[in-house]
Amino acid sequence: MIPSPVSMNLSPMEVELFFDVGSPYSWMAMELLLRYEHIWKMEVVLVPALVGAMHKATGNRPPGVIPAKGAHGMQDMARCAAFMQVPIAGPLSSFMTPAFNTVLPMRLLTAAVMHSEISEAAVRKLARAIYAGVWGRACGKDVVITDAVFLLNRCEAAGISSNLSSALLESLESDIVKSQLKANTQTAIDLGGFGLPLIAVAAGAIVRSELTPAALGPSAQHSQGGKVWVFGSDRIEQLAWMCGKPWMGPVPAPAARL
Repeated sequence: MIPSPVSMNLSPMEVELFFDVGSPYSWMAMELLLRYEHIWKMEVVLVPALVGAMHKATGNRPPGVIPAKGAHGMQDMARCAAFMQVPIAGPLSSFMTPAFNTVLPMRLLTAAVMHSEISEAAVRKLARAIYAGVWGRACGKDVVITDAVFLLNRCEAAGISSNLSSALLESLESDIVKSQLKANTQTAIDLGGFGLPLIAVAAGAIVRSELTPAALGPSAQHSQGGKVWVFGSDRIEQLAWMCGKPWMGPVPAPAARL
């Protein structure tokens, strides 16, 4: 049965993107959402989280743990990146080793979100710069992503001043930054998440009357701040349908390309 049409929803909305730079699909999700930000009249809120902690808490395992799934995952990532026009070159040499640890890069992004002198636009540039270093090989294939040199280099690439960059790095071991990143991750878990990217909207943004409570999920039923979420960069089209927003493919206009 063809889903019933709805009038185009022109109401503004907020979309939260829970992400980890260790997830290439989170980069794809970020770029697609930002391309649609003005078209959908939405505000994209970047929420740094730790995918490893989510896996541990929920018993999930990364795809690369299963060899056949990992091999297919590399193919799928390359295809999706080409389709979505996100410049992913491939994994670093350290991928799937203990050295591929995103805790410090994610603390850096958390600190940037929290810093009063760093704008939302600057946070987005920093996220892009780190993604470019982790998945775009902007710093080479053998870069160490936990190294302060790498983190400072990515701050510089994002146009953050040396003073602010130093302040951000000094805050990486602070309790307030650690606690905020942990809280973000727990919020994603509490919504029912098991991996990233997780994309959440207020339950009130859903306009499709045919969606049953089972389709919306238990997180939509909360009396205070009910939310509906989707998992993966390939579910943004579905999100558009649920919210009555236009969908024109992964690159809605040439100007939106990277």
